[in-house]
Amino acid sequence: MNWDDRMRRNNTGPGPFDGSPVLDSGSFCPVADLPGGTAGFGRVDGRTVYIAEFPETLDTAAIRAICRCMRQAGQNGAPFVSIVNCAGLKITEGAAVVDGAAGLLWERARLSGVAPQITVVSGACEGLCGVFAAMGDAVVMTQNARLASAGAGVLAAAGADKPGAPSAHNATGLVAFTVDSMEAAHAKTRELLSFLPDNNLCDPPVFSNDSANRLVPELDALGEGYGDVREIIATLVDGRDFCEASSGFGPGAATLFARFCGQAVGVAGINPGARLCADSLIKITRFARLCDSFHLPLVVFADCEGLAVDAVNEGVVLIQAAGLADTLAGFSAPRITVVTGRFLGAACALFGRGLGTDAVLAWPCAEIAPMSAEGMTSVLAQSFDTADPVAARAKAADDYRENMADPWSALKAGLVDEVIAPSATRAAICARLGPLADKRVAKPPRKHGCGLGG
Repeated sequence: MNWDDRMRRNNTGPGPFDGSPVLDSGSFCPVADLPGGTAGFGRVDGRTVYIAEFPETLDTAAIRAICRCMRQAGQNGAPFVSIVNCAGLKITEGAAVVDGAAGLLWERARLSGVAPQITVVSGACEGLCGVFAAMGDAVVMTQNARLASAGAGVLAAAGADKPGAPSAHNATGLVAFTVDSMEAAHAKTRELLSFLPDNNLCDPPVFSNDSANRLVPELDALGEGYGDVREIIATLVDGRDFCEASSGFGPGAATLFARFCGQAVGVAGINPGARLCADSLIKITRFARLCDSFHLPLVVFADCEGLAVDAVNEGVVLIQAAGLADTLAGFSAPRITVVTGRFLGAACALFGRGLGTDAVLAWPCAEIAPMSAEGMTSVLAQSFDTADPVAARAKAADDYRENMADPWSALKAGLVDEVIAPSATRAAICARLGPLADKRVAKPPRKHGCGLGG
């Protein structure tokens, strides 16, 4: 391409992203020549965002251009969005292109936790491109796209069913959002960016459209009669509006972005009666790490009976529980837990005061204890040596709930900050988020922890 052609491409007519929902119209500026793709920056709702569209095949020149774009995003503290429809590396360049791809992963790792990184998979995303996508903060994938560790032919020969399909990655939690079209992918990217700050040293945008003192009287009537924690969350957050991530993974838990008093927060909810299985633990761990990276408060709604009982995968559950404990122990952003029902065993330990939660709020119906009343009576079954052991066990269970597992006992022990009416939940959360906004935690000098949470 000669000089005149380059000037004509870059400076006349609409830019490569003009008219597309991903960037504000007319705001795109290139930062590197990327044949077959684009690398540069523009505006999203007035905020600077760097963006790179991968070419169909990655050669060393394309890799250098994308790396340059990522470095500028880190230096200028701006989010980085990659749009990938790339079948992989240009193998005719030999080992040099593999070394270049390793440099791309290096830049990805260096930018992690510094500025948000969102990947839109619009077509093929194979091999090291797939690793690149998985290293980001969130993956948005269209229905006709393919995200895989190798080419479709290689995976098919290995017996993979529908290799790289969005449904497969929804089931693993790798893909946070699956959409029908590129227009929807761009819209989802803009929505997600609205909840995230430009970088780890600033705050996300504030959009205040709801009263901090708003009561939610329908929650008083709801009590324990709800089936999905999203029913509660929707009534509490600003405008009843939230953005749920990884909805097809770990269905016993929900992870979503929302706002309280205009402030962006991460919300993790555990469905009533659910136990923390391996998938739910992975899901919450990943989400908590993202929130902590950008100092987003984490609000947890817990109605949980502890860890899942899985005789086949017991080790996996314990490993993932250890990873979540490690992540929460190092969590430095504000954390609030709302106990809406049972708060038993490992759930109480993971999301309670002992592991660094700043405030624990409990509904009057909460049951807070090492195990359920039914479990307690089973363990102590031999002690009920009476004429009517069934009645004795029932009475012991009632006494346990009323005198040991009730929220007021936890309040007296300092494990709960306040027992609140369900209708006052939003007001109580908003009142505590304000003072916690500038929370800072001094961490011990070390390179990193050796736990599974990093």
